[in-house]
Amino acid sequence: MKIYNGTPRDAYFALADETRKQGIPFVGHLPFEVRAAEASDAGQRSIEHLTGIAIACSRREQDLIKQLRPLHNKTRI
Repeated sequence: MKIYNGTPRDAYFALADETRKQGIPFVGHLPFEVRAAEASDAGQRSIEHLTGIAIACSRREQDLIKQLRPLHNKTRI
């Protein structure tokens, strides 16, 4: 199952749960609404382009996410 960055948070975790139940590999992009650590905990095996990794390595991760969220919402289709 390949995930894309526009996948809503609730759908992401539902897909993660179902792929785990079915034994299907879970890979792809890091959705805007999901932190890298959450993706890892959910069983995502890879993160395309390493999107979200730099933010995840920051001590200011939560603050950066709050600052970037309005920019993401403006670009949503």
